[in-house]
Amino acid sequence: MAVYVGLPFATGGLLRSAWQISVTAMVAELLGTFEQRFGFEPGTNELGPPASQEAVTSLAALRPVPARDLLTLYRKVGEVSLPDVGNGYFIHSPSLVISHRGEPPCIGQPFDVDVLVFASDGGCALYAPSAAEAGPVYRLRECAIWNGVAAAREIQTVAEDLQEFLQHLQTAIGTYTRTGDLTDL
Repeated sequence: MAVYVGLPFATGGLLRSAWQISVTAMVAELLGTFEQRFGFEPGTNELGPPASQEAVTSLAALRPVPARDLLTLYRKVGEVSLPDVGNGYFIHSPSLVISHRGEPPCIGQPFDVDVLVFASDGGCALYAPSAAEAGPVYRLRECAIWNGVAAAREIQTVAEDLQEFLQHLQTAIGTYTRTGDLTDL
């Protein structure tokens, strides 16, 4: 099955983006053969509906204000829960992002940037874009926040921006659906 890399932030009257349509189709394909391939029933895997306006407004009230591309994502997809794709991939709900926000976490040297954790995987990695402006998405492995600074065993830039991160996620889902191979984001 081809992986379609569409713009996740489609404009106009489209209710669903090419990214959502493609990911939904891949997950449906995977779940259709899941029990036969793995010997047990899958859990609940879903792309949630758009976050409520209230949730997006609450997220936008954080200081610094989250980057516009993250707010746009939540206006399209409120939450993603894919526990049976690879080790699991999750885009957190706005309320979870807010509840874990506390003081703005910062990634120290060499990055020196405030981040906002919005996603995770089942392999103990957190994903965080720059908090206030569109920019890179970082993977924090085995991370804890101490005095507002992210202390992680490993910090990597995994995408130049949120759109590229979503493309990588889409590719990981497609690879796992086709081959069963795990792909790191």
